[in-house]
Amino acid sequence: MKISDAKRMVLDYVSKNDETESKRIFDGTYGEFRKIHGEDFNGFSKRDSFFLQDENGNEEKVGITEIKNSHPESSDSIKDEFVVRPI
Repeated sequence: MKISDAKRMVLDYVSKNDETESKRIFDGTYGEFRKIHGEDFNGFSKRDSFFLQDENGNEEKVGITEIKNSHPESSDSIKDEFVVRPI
C-alpha cells in the first residue's frame, strides 16, 4: 500500500561527533519528498542508505538509524520520523 502523498514526514541528521544534537533536513509531505527522491519512494527501512548533498555541494553517504512510524489508526498518524547519520 502506497503511503499517502499528504502524510507528513520528518528527516533529521545526526553527525558522527555529536549524537545528542540533530539537524532537521526535511520536514514536509511524502508527496514533496517523492519529487526529490523519486515517485516510487514509500518510506525508509533500517537498511537504507543514500547520499546527502550539503549547501557547498559536498556529498556524504548516510544511513537510517532510527524510524518512528505512526500507526495509521492512531491519533498521531500524521507523520513518520526518520533519523540518519554518516556511514
